[in-house]
Amino acid sequence: MLYHPTQDLYHNPAQYGAKPDDVVIPVSEGVKISGWYFHHKGNHPTKATFIVFHGNGQNITSYFTGFVWLLEKDYDFFIFDYRGYGRSDGEPSPENTVEDGKAVIRWAHGQNPKTPLVVYGLSLGGAIGLRTAMDIRSEIPLALVFADSTFSSYKSIGRETLSRHWLTWIFQPITYLVLSDKYAPDEEIKKLSPTPLVVVHGDDDHTVSIEQGRKIYELAAEPKEFWQIAGGKHIDALWSADHENYRRRILTKLSSLGL
Repeated sequence: MLYHPTQDLYHNPAQYGAKPDDVVIPVSEGVKISGWYFHHKGNHPTKATFIVFHGNGQNITSYFTGFVWLLEKDYDFFIFDYRGYGRSDGEPSPENTVEDGKAVIRWAHGQNPKTPLVVYGLSLGGAIGLRTAMDIRSEIPLALVFADSTFSSYKSIGRETLSRHWLTWIFQPITYLVLSDKYAPDEEIKKLSPTPLVVVHGDDDHTVSIEQGRKIYELAAEPKEFWQIAGGKHIDALWSADHENYRRRILTKLSSLGL
């Protein structure tokens, strides 16, 4: 229900004129995760580095394409695979994915402590990114968090998923037995404050309902914003026909924070 990892290559960065650094980060004894660090193309200092938490399917090679445009705007980005995805070792779990996220943020901060860090989480990655940001905020400052098409509770999204079909509708209560919210952001999202939060959700998302995004916004403390994407499907704002307007909105938000 939660994880659908693959090891396939979906898109080659060279097709997009990019050549990322291959990065390998130890996360526990004998276990390493891998990722790609993309450097911006200008001669100016890096304005900020985006840390991208991808969704529950495939791997980094299918998600990086939505962020390549940042390289033309003097932003770097680092996208990584959780355990069990792509070339990363191990197996994913709610605990492991959060530990992976914290290891990545520590690594990115260690590369240049003066460069602001922006967390961008997609779908499942939004829940992981939120919880990671909450847990690490007092250790490493974060400039901004985006939660795109995501949810606050594993139990809640499990129940919502089962409720969509008459064959699985009756099994909704099982989610409270087999899923745990111990490593979900859930009711503790308010602890992210004062780190700014932007909740992004399409109003035509049939994978994770917009009500899930609204719940995150309600639970969060200020500063926070809710961006409703008109006609938006699941995590398609960065890839949709109207992506230019969405990208401009991101840049405006970054500029308002001095990034």
